[in-house]
Amino acid sequence: TQLNSSWDRLRTLTMDLRHALGVPGISITRENGRLQIAVARPVEAPVRLLDVIAMEPVKPETAVIGLSDAGKPVLLPLNQGHVLISGISGAGKTSMLRAIAMSLALSNRPSRLQQVIIAPVFGSNNAFAELEPLSVLPHLSANIDYQIEESARYLDWLVSEMENRLRLAETSPTIVVMIDHVVELMVAGGEPIIEA
Repeated sequence: TQLNSSWDRLRTLTMDLRHALGVPGISITRENGRLQIAVARPVEAPVRLLDVIAMEPVKPETAVIGLSDAGKPVLLPLNQGHVLISGISGAGKTSMLRAIAMSLALSNRPSRLQQVIIAPVFGSNNAFAELEPLSVLPHLSANIDYQIEESARYLDWLVSEMENRLRLAETSPTIVVMIDHVVELMVAGGEPIIEA
């Protein structure tokens, strides 16, 4: 059929492009009537947080999350509000959370910024192993929460803290809340988590 013929030509074009560019992979998608071609990097290299921070000054309440394709720091200002990091298992979401927490700690004093990390351990996830080194940060408002049962208490405390700050209108440190495995937490924690 014509569809199979078009698919075969597209697959051949993808393979030809991959070999011509010497890259490990290329994906071609169609969106809004346009073809989009994504080219994988030929070589993956680790990105060291301290090296990226040393490239340029980081403003307070801004996280460094990596390097762009051009080798420039990619910054995440906290004034953007909520940030959702999604991806399949093993994609590096917990590592990204750890990098954000470390970056914020390196560019802010504890008197200016506090962090709350909720990272319940489910099955085989390695949140504990990846996040436990953060437990020594003076920026933590409380211990890292790995227990589903404690998560509702942490969230209730945060809501109470926000209400107190609004009522008193005092200058207080910014509190950054990071939740790993938020969907699993809501499902496993049920009503107390959802209400919190």
